[in-house]
Amino acid sequence: MPTTVVTPAASSSTPSSGGGSSSNRSTTTGAAPPRVPPSRTRPDMNRERMMFMWLSLVGRTVEVKMRNQTIYEGILSGVKPEKDFDLALKYARELPTANKLSGPILDEMLIPGKDVASLTAKDVPVTGVDKKKGPHLSGFKTDSEILPRSSLAGKERVLQRWDSKTDDA
Repeated sequence: MPTTVVTPAASSSTPSSGGGSSSNRSTTTGAAPPRVPPSRTRPDMNRERMMFMWLSLVGRTVEVKMRNQTIYEGILSGVKPEKDFDLALKYARELPTANKLSGPILDEMLIPGKDVASLTAKDVPVTGVDKKKGPHLSGFKTDSEILPRSSLAGKERVLQRWDSKTDDA
């Protein structure tokens, strides 16, 4: 890029000798700072969406169809996001075909992303929460969540003082 020289206009009250003083002149030398394309400053939204999709499938049973038409089934345990999205399956096995029996169950299988033709996961909730499993996955419940199912719902209870000395725990 060419060098840019900027010289402000000299005021009439300030005499200029020898082409003006150095304080009235501004010089920029060298190239302008490199322009970074917007794609490098912002995250790639398609890649972000793909990562969200992969991570929402972790822990689910998936079928991975390879480019050579072999199909493996297993629990998706991890995804390597660099380059090709390599997959890690737990308890993977090759599914049977018309000519071949099911393969042995492998504790863990790593599949290069470049070899994957498609991935199928069934019964994936759109909202991120299984309706069947629902909120009861939480280990903590408040009294108001527990009492409606209890036979004591709506009845007064007599509270008992807790004493750590008489506790058998």
